[in-house]
Amino acid sequence: MAVQSHYRIAGLVPASFAGNWLLYQIVLMPLVKRAEIRVCWKSTASSARFGVLFFIQGVMLVIFGGSLQSYSYLSVPVHILAPRWHSTASSRSCLR
Repeated sequence: MAVQSHYRIAGLVPASFAGNWLLYQIVLMPLVKRAEIRVCWKSTASSARFGVLFFIQGVMLVIFGGSLQSYSYLSVPVHILAPRWHSTASSRSCLR
């Protein structure tokens, strides 16, 4: 079973590289060609990157929904140094 997951990861790395290269060629390369000076290119590229980020975020919102509770690993508290703190009458009196 572990071997199959390695094959999936091995296929995912080239696919993500190809996707990022294609995104660069489609979105950012036209901006590089239009930029007259390097300073203009940097600000335009930053704006384009944020635009792509917001687009991807919107697609993920459509796919997974707007519920922020779509994960379960944070639904159980993690106790690191002390047991779970309970509010008692004595601790409430200190807050007055």
